[in-house]
Amino acid sequence: MRSQSLILFFFFSIVVSSSLATEQISDLLFYKGDTFHIYTNPLNQLLPEDPINDSISNQLSSNCRITNNAKGYRNIWEIKNDQFFLSKIYNSCNPGIDLMNILEPIVDVEFFAEKVFAYWFTGEIIAFPINDIRFKDSYTHQHFYETEFDFIINSGKVIESRSYKNTKTEQTIYGTNQDSLFTFIYSTINWELIPIFQEPIAIVGFSANEKGKIDQVTISSEWNKSFKKEIKRVFKSIPKWNIYYSKEQFVRVERGLILFFDEETKKRYSNR
Repeated sequence: MRSQSLILFFFFSIVVSSSLATEQISDLLFYKGDTFHIYTNPLNQLLPEDPINDSISNQLSSNCRITNNAKGYRNIWEIKNDQFFLSKIYNSCNPGIDLMNILEPIVDVEFFAEKVFAYWFTGEIIAFPINDIRFKDSYTHQHFYETEFDFIINSGKVIESRSYKNTKTEQTIYGTNQDSLFTFIYSTINWELIPIFQEPIAIVGFSANEKGKIDQVTISSEWNKSFKKEIKRVFKSIPKWNIYYSKEQFVRVERGLILFFDEETKKRYSNR
């Protein structure tokens, strides 16, 4: 028996992460007594990524590049008095091992009370309070936060900052519970319209508007028009889908589904 009759994959990333790959450990940022996740690595602007990773990797055991932290280390950052500092680089396997010594040979790097002023970094840092997760998407493993902080940094100095409240972000039963979604799709569809193929698979992409109404649906081209029409009808009749906001603006997130229309799936859901 097929272990899952529906496989979901993710085409869009709001901030962080990621498709269905293992969720990666973030860097941390300390700011005004609070701790934040950041999913960029400002250290990469100091040197190209490979030399940095190679230098750090020489001090790591091979098993430190774990699946949820491919680079094998984690950075701790701090914003204080509108200045951006690197406070610590530590070994993912052993947080007690400090790797800050890799910066010592780099010209212009100066240590201030064991911190390094990040003069090299210019860009945007989007930070998320670690205890402010609105919900975690069970399909994509992506976190959606109620609050976001946006820092604009120029040569290590914060020149602009702003916070956002994403209170309109909403999760729904069909957007979070796989069984509810499977049951709705396979029990709502008219199986009499399903063509008989040797490989009865349909690839469906869909997205919802700011009210959670699915209004865009695409189906793989090899299916006939009547079946495509039926698929669109079913998806657009899903009562409500997740609603996503970032920086207080609605974000349309497209999802992709692989649907299996075989006798096994039909029997499984026909009596629900």
